[in-house]
Amino acid sequence: MKRWLRWIAILATSLLVAGLLILHFYGANLAMGLIKQGDDESGYEHPDIKLLDYSLAILINPRNVDGYIGRGEARTRYKGDFDGAIADFTQAIQLDPASGINFLRRGDAKMGKLDFDSAIQDFDQGIKLYPEFGQLYHERGIAEQAQNKIPAAIGDFTHCIESNPRDRESYQSRAELEYINGQFPLAQEDFAKTVEIQPGVSYPQLMLWLVKYEEPAQRAKADKDLAAFVHGPDGHTDFWPAPIGRYLIGEIPEADFLKAAESHVSLNPKSDLYLANFFVATKHYFAGDPATAKAFLQKCRAMERPGMEKNLSLVNSWLVRLDGQK
Repeated sequence: MKRWLRWIAILATSLLVAGLLILHFYGANLAMGLIKQGDDESGYEHPDIKLLDYSLAILINPRNVDGYIGRGEARTRYKGDFDGAIADFTQAIQLDPASGINFLRRGDAKMGKLDFDSAIQDFDQGIKLYPEFGQLYHERGIAEQAQNKIPAAIGDFTHCIESNPRDRESYQSRAELEYINGQFPLAQEDFAKTVEIQPGVSYPQLMLWLVKYEEPAQRAKADKDLAAFVHGPDGHTDFWPAPIGRYLIGEIPEADFLKAAESHVSLNPKSDLYLANFFVATKHYFAGDPATAKAFLQKCRAMERPGMEKNLSLVNSWLVRLDGQK
C-alpha cells in the first residue's frame, strides 16, 4: 500500500513539473491564444466565455497587458462593470505606464461611473503621453460637456477637427453642443459636414432635420431632405435608428412606431428606445403640444442612470427649455 502511495506521489509530482515546464515554455503562447479567442467578435453573444478567456490568460501570464485590456473592455461593454474595468485598466497602466491609450480606456470607464473629474485627469495624462492621438481630446470634450464646460469642450472637439478634417465624430459632438447652446446655424453647418463625410449614417441626418426645424422657414426643406435620405439606399432599412426618419416625415403612425421601438431586436435596445422617445418628443413640440413632448422626455429621463440628470445633454436641454416656457 505504501509503495502504491509512493508511486502516486511520484506521478503527481511528475505531472506537476511537466505542467510547470509547459507553462514556462508555452505559457505566453497559450495566453495569447486565449486573448485572441476573447477578441473574436463573432462570439459577442457569449460575454461570460470572453471574460473567462481573458481571466485564464491573466492567470497563465499575469504580466500580459493585453489580458487586462481585453477583460476590462469586455467588462465595460457586456456587463457594465465599470469598477472591474477600472481595476483592469489600472493594472494595464502599471504594466505599461507609457501607454496613453490605457489612460483613455480607464478614463472612458470612469465616465461610465459619471466620475468626470477623475476621467478628465486620465485624459490629461494620456494627452501628455500621446498628444497626437485625437480620441483623447474627443473623450475629454465629452467629459467637459457633461460638466457644462462648454468652451473647453468645443475647444477639444475643434482641436480634433483641425488635426483631422474628416473626423466625423468630432463634427457631430461639436454640433450637438452647439445645438444645446442654441447656436443653431453653427450646429446645422457641423451636422451637414458630418453627413458629407459619412452620408449613410442615420443619426446625423435626424439631427440635421431637428436643427432645421428650429427655424420655421426651413421646416418644409427639412422634411424634403430627410425624405430623400429615407427613400435612398442607406435610409430605407429597418435597422435602427433609420425608422425614426420614416416616423418624422409621417410614413409610420406614432402608435406603430412606438410599438416597433419597444419590440425590435438590437444590440442596444434601450439606447434605441431612448432615441425614439426623444424624437417623438421633438415632433410633438413642433406640432404645438409641449405637454406631450415633456412626457416623452421624462420617459427618456427615467431610462437614464441616477446622476445623469445633472449632465449637459440633449434631453436635459429640452427639459430646461420646456420648464422655461411655463
